[in-house]
Amino acid sequence: MILNRRNVPREEEKTAELASDVASKVIGALNFSPVVQQAEERRQTVLEAFPDSPMAEEYRELARRVLAACGA
Repeated sequence: MILNRRNVPREEEKTAELASDVASKVIGALNFSPVVQQAEERRQTVLEAFPDSPMAEEYRELARRVLAACGA
């Protein structure tokens, strides 16, 4: 599972509980960022629109974690 933070109360706790309920685990979390909406407005990904942004690095790190979880 991936936590897409939206700045709501207890979101990390709720996500961990859900992962446990479905015999899964949280492999990453993405912080809320207005950069995501700005990229969407440009009809681009964050990596295309803002490749040097902290949010782009969060996506890169998430990709590394997903690949590691898949054994790649």
